[in-house]
Amino acid sequence: VVPEARGSGQALSIGGGQVAQWDATLDGHSVGTNRSGDTAEAALNTPSVEALTEFTVDSNGFKAEYGQAGGGIMTFASKSGTNALHGSAYDFLRNDALDARGFWAAKRSVYRQNDFGFTVGGPAWIPKIYDGRNKTFFFVAYEGFRNRVGANDTILSVPTPEMYRGDFTNWVDQNNRLIPIYDPATTRANPSGAGFLRDAFPGNMIPTNRFSQTANAIAQYGQGIAPNRGFAPGTSGYVRQNYIVSGGTMITPTDKWSVKGDQVIGNDHRLSFLWNMTQFRNKPGANGPPGLPEPLWNGQVQAWDPEAYRLTHDWTISANMVN
Repeated sequence: VVPEARGSGQALSIGGGQVAQWDATLDGHSVGTNRSGDTAEAALNTPSVEALTEFTVDSNGFKAEYGQAGGGIMTFASKSGTNALHGSAYDFLRNDALDARGFWAAKRSVYRQNDFGFTVGGPAWIPKIYDGRNKTFFFVAYEGFRNRVGANDTILSVPTPEMYRGDFTNWVDQNNRLIPIYDPATTRANPSGAGFLRDAFPGNMIPTNRFSQTANAIAQYGQGIAPNRGFAPGTSGYVRQNYIVSGGTMITPTDKWSVKGDQVIGNDHRLSFLWNMTQFRNKPGANGPPGLPEPLWNGQVQAWDPEAYRLTHDWTISANMVN
């Protein structure tokens, strides 16, 4: 957040590129991480579009105070209230009920998105007590984003039921030939040359008393997941790409709040305060994530809670000078 003189606006500057190092400062005090970030991170740190009155993008040759940014600078100026009360409300909707099914898909995947919000701004006014016209102004903006996305059919490979009992008699290669399972406890030097030898487990069966505690603990979560593509035992398809998943969703609830206050003090002074907050989550939906169920799911959960506070004093010293 970099201070700039913008009249009644508050300027927020955040540098970023597709993958660029960016820095953010608040009245000269760094509030950034000085690490590589992308445009998605920059968007989470900025106010709602409805709370902005202008923005600029500098891709090169920017000022010295932006020297740590490698990909570019995006500068945003926030809106202020005026003497008239104004507001807006909106909702942008996308829903899979309005979509067509993919040509190869058995059914439409879940896609439900809402981008909604409101703004209100004007003079501060308390009936019979205070009339803030020409002196005190406020501006409030809120934006909510709700996104629920389901995966298309995903094909995975999972253990077959007998494998949890140590039975690997159906563990074959792509040509349906048995893959022997060797006993690590029988490792010995090769008497005929370099390397080592091991004996295969009889019948390709691993005794259950040889299972490690870690393997037993993990197996508890997978025993309810069985192949569901119907290939015959002893074939490669029975042990590979044998599980299809069509359910599960990821949701990304996001909330943005901006509150702006302005106080005009005479003809030469103006005080302004801005508070901006974003709360972002990326997590599995109520019916679980796409792919394998938790805790075997290999995706990630994200949380962002950036806040920015800014207090400025604009002093018009003369017609040609502003501090």
